[in-house]
Amino acid sequence: MVTNPLLDPYDHGVGTHQVLYSRLFETNPSSSIIRSRLQCSQNRQMFRPGIDRINRIISQLESRDRVTYLDITSALLEPDESLSKEVMPDFLNLSEDGYRRWTKAILPSISAQLAST
Repeated sequence: MVTNPLLDPYDHGVGTHQVLYSRLFETNPSSSIIRSRLQCSQNRQMFRPGIDRINRIISQLESRDRVTYLDITSALLEPDESLSKEVMPDFLNLSEDGYRRWTKAILPSISAQLAST
């Protein structure tokens, strides 16, 4: 996973996901993954093209069995498509309301995966 775009090149981030998925499935063949889109904080907009590129590639990994890619961006945005301080006070970490929205957005996928096991 890319934790710092300045120190961790984008291609390495994608490769890390591919290796992580392969290792997880080797050691836990019955496991499944729900992967949400990497978000670009307001203060890192200069990295958006690279992060968008990673998201496009990672979303293609969903074609692998047992990988679900979720883009929950809309659940975190306001009706005018802005990101409010109520959801992400420091524009990096989610607030309690942000985690509530995040949970509501991913819960159907978690429930579906649990029901299918």
